[in-house]
Amino acid sequence: FAVLALLVAAVPFLLSPLNDCVPIPELASRKLGALEPNSLLSEAEHLFRGDLIGPESLVVDSSGSIITGLADGRIVKIYEREADGKLTYTVLARTGIDDPKCGKSIEFEDECGRPLGLELINHETTLIVLDSKRGVLSLDMASKRLTTLATHSDDGKKITLPNAVVESSNGKSLYITDTSLVHRRNRIFWAAMSGAKTGRLLAYHFANRSVTVIADRLFMPNGLAREHQSSCVLVAMTMIGEVKRYCPEGGEGASGSSTFASNLPGTLDNIRPYIDPSTGAKAYAVGVG
Repeated sequence: FAVLALLVAAVPFLLSPLNDCVPIPELASRKLGALEPNSLLSEAEHLFRGDLIGPESLVVDSSGSIITGLADGRIVKIYEREADGKLTYTVLARTGIDDPKCGKSIEFEDECGRPLGLELINHETTLIVLDSKRGVLSLDMASKRLTTLATHSDDGKKITLPNAVVESSNGKSLYITDTSLVHRRNRIFWAAMSGAKTGRLLAYHFANRSVTVIADRLFMPNGLAREHQSSCVLVAMTMIGEVKRYCPEGGEGASGSSTFASNLPGTLDNIRPYIDPSTGAKAYAVGVG
């Protein structure tokens, strides 16, 4: 049994290009100020408990409604009812089949769908959806019709783990993180353990429907945000506690990447531009596990 356990543990490494690995740094040992641990989230209200499971990316429209994708493949819109002000929701679409098993296991995601990154564009008439199986999708908010925009980059490589998406500042492209070329979402922990730099930052161009590679050989790029008052984008690197800055539209740093933040205390997920309501200071909200 010991030999079998060793072989199972070694599989992620045997299937990954170990000649191109990144060491996982020791996370910040001292958490001061804003990084000091607290229990604020334990006091938050849990909405739609047992019904809306596994919300991933969140987008807020101009009316204040929240759109998110769920573990069972649904994309839902959460809003206040006019009659009594209570929160309710409606299903906008599904990226897979409608079956009771959906949402019960990550292994059903190929059939059921798993919407991850979301972005509202075209004056909120179109929702861009990244699905873990189907790739880059477009949802017409009026007809609720889903169409596929892309499944591969122009070099022929499959977009294996599409994760986060933002529109470019000029509206001509979408920037997309592809977390791993090797491992699908149901094997994401293998990607984490391997240390292999197989992630990419991609650009989907509306004019010719092409998908170009902005940066590759990245270790698990995840959350993505456009920088305040800039055409540059910030990419959260899951396992190394860093946020990288890329400027694909030109300007400062256009030739490559720079480190925007480092030594963050945990594994990074989504990142969003944020304005402090009390001070007006511009910052970024980063999900840290």
